[in-house]
Amino acid sequence: MMANTHMDTDRDAEVIAIENIEFDSDTLSSGGDEPDEHAKANSRKGKRAQSETNFSKKKKTTTEQVDGRVGVGGSNHGGGRRKDCSWNHVNVMKKQCKYCETVISAGRLKIEHVRIHLKKCRTYLQTVCASSASADADSKSDTETKLMDCDAHSHTATNEIVEPPTTSASATTDIMLHETPTSKPFEKKKTHLNLKQKSITGHVVKTNAETAKKLDRKIALFFYSCNIPFSVANNPSFIDMIHELRPGYKCPNRKDLGGKLLDDVSESIDLQMIEDLCNSNRPLTILQDGWSNVRNDPIIATSIHTGKDSYLLSATDCGAEKKTAEYCTQLAIQSIEDCKRKYNKDVFALVTDNENKMKMLRRNIRETYSEILTYGCSSHYLNLLENVISPKTVLKHIIEIQTYWRNHHQPHGWLREKNGKMPQIPNDTRWNSQLDCVRTYNQNYFTYREIIKEHPQEIIEPIKRKINDFNIYQNSLDLEEQLKVVGTALDTLQGDNVSLADAVHCWIKLLESDSMQHYKDDVLSKFREAMQPFHYVAYLTDPKYLDKPLPEQYETEAEEWLAEQHPNFLNGLLLFKIKDADFYPKAMFTDSVVKGMPAHKWWTVMSVKFKDEERKKMAVKIVIIMINKWIDYPQITSTHIFFWGIVLVKSHRKLDDAN
Repeated sequence: MMANTHMDTDRDAEVIAIENIEFDSDTLSSGGDEPDEHAKANSRKGKRAQSETNFSKKKKTTTEQVDGRVGVGGSNHGGGRRKDCSWNHVNVMKKQCKYCETVISAGRLKIEHVRIHLKKCRTYLQTVCASSASADADSKSDTETKLMDCDAHSHTATNEIVEPPTTSASATTDIMLHETPTSKPFEKKKTHLNLKQKSITGHVVKTNAETAKKLDRKIALFFYSCNIPFSVANNPSFIDMIHELRPGYKCPNRKDLGGKLLDDVSESIDLQMIEDLCNSNRPLTILQDGWSNVRNDPIIATSIHTGKDSYLLSATDCGAEKKTAEYCTQLAIQSIEDCKRKYNKDVFALVTDNENKMKMLRRNIRETYSEILTYGCSSHYLNLLENVISPKTVLKHIIEIQTYWRNHHQPHGWLREKNGKMPQIPNDTRWNSQLDCVRTYNQNYFTYREIIKEHPQEIIEPIKRKINDFNIYQNSLDLEEQLKVVGTALDTLQGDNVSLADAVHCWIKLLESDSMQHYKDDVLSKFREAMQPFHYVAYLTDPKYLDKPLPEQYETEAEEWLAEQHPNFLNGLLLFKIKDADFYPKAMFTDSVVKGMPAHKWWTVMSVKFKDEERKKMAVKIVIIMINKWIDYPQITSTHIFFWGIVLVKSHRKLDDAN
């Protein structure tokens, strides 16, 4: 009612304004005289009728503008159902979209097909967005002026909320495709913008029981792998850090880390180890080593090496048991049987260090399991060789000087001020420590002499006499050259990709070194202890050492061992030495293949190329020998420090329970 009253008022105002206008035609027709009353009445009736007609047209045009259908049908519509605006965006004859030229329908084209396509057409959406934005900028003032009164009264009458204009593709498409030709005048279609209120849970970090369990395991793994004391878990700073990272989560305390979490992690690692070893087709090599922990508890650890990965098999707290050769043999036999029972794997070789009881252990295993190869760690033999070639008469003076400069505060401070090297002292458990001791002494020698000149009263007389003795320094330089040769070989054997053949090559280089001629008998003695006939077989079957022949006596040992253990393979070895083209493909001996392919991969390729079953077996056996790497025990220990941590924690827990 309010809208209609307002429009009637506008119409009356327009009629009255027209009636008060004096037309030039009236004036001209009367020659300036007043027109008669009858003419005036007729004129007013005609003007009123014309005003009503114009206002009706204006109202209809305004209604079409409000409905958004100007130019679609408009006042030219002749009746019937109004044409949907979506048809304007397609070529009806070709049934194609005007924007992407896609054929919308193969059959009869319907408006539903058009609407569905336009909602997905990216070109159309981009065009609509661009045109909508420009149209808003160009016609903003005109639209506001024309529709001010009409929109105001229409919204007042229908009590609808006006949605703000948008230029987004989704909103524009939603408005254009959902309007119907039966929309009533002044009736705005509501636009569904799909605005859903976000839940507060998206802004809150929640920790359920399953998540808390996973976080507990991650923290426990961190403590075990880094050997961090469990008391750190009760430190307020650690707890605050965890709460800052994960509000609402309660981290495990020291008792949790030493209790159920420790058992759960240990069990999961055992299961993962079983899965890995059962699915592996590589042979197993057992390694046994022993030491004493920080509480002086004797520990014997047994590891498994597959040629690629290492695993801890067991760690035994000996307790009151004495670590004799018989006791270590029992543990080794138990480990061999465990590999067969738990992982269904046969042990191929056993490696230990070279202590006397370990040598007896290897002999006992050879007697019990003749098929298992046993040998000592060559890295350990080289470390023992360093002790042999380091003359005590020279080394003891160097150690005395190094100890003085390391342990006395004032001389040590002067050495640091002059940027000297930290004096090193030999350590039985740290390999190459003799070389480090001699090298740092030679590097600091002239700095020592300079400090003595500047502070003669503060340096004790025995140290001054030894440093001023130039013969000690000269002997130290010679000793460094000798130790360098052994140290280089030791570093080589501690590499990640070292084979039995590489170990043989390092020992032969030591025997041929000019620096080691004075100690050749000592080198030869350690070499004979470290080498077994299968070492020479590995050397003879390594393609990269074909042009570096083995001494005849060692080559004979290899052939005799192969004839006894695997007589069918001897023929293949002899033909390999001469690179027989009928037995081995000639391309396999090219430099690019030999230098770019490790020996075990070379023989793996040959096992595929061979058609004869005996040759295939030979290649597989040589691969097994080749992938047995020399093991560096400190390296294994650092790699498995996580496992050792679990063992030590469990042993400590047992002691605490017993007390």
